[in-house]
Amino acid sequence: MTYRKKVLAFMDCVWQEDKEIEFINLIEENRKNILVAPTDGIIKYYLKRLWKENRTRLLDWVSDRFVYELCLLIN
Repeated sequence: MTYRKKVLAFMDCVWQEDKEIEFINLIEENRKNILVAPTDGIIKYYLKRLWKENRTRLLDWVSDRFVYELCLLIN
């Protein structure tokens, strides 16, 4: 599975917590850009930056699985 497909699968996963859905919606705003990004590094940088900016606000409200799956994508 390509990196881009992994990101899309993460976005399409059925997340339960409100904050998880909120974060996915932030990513979703740039879905079109993700699909046409010239390199996986650009997508990874975007996700890493987005998580870094929102981590403290979300960490207590998202599941461990969500964090684990996201960390797999950004590291």
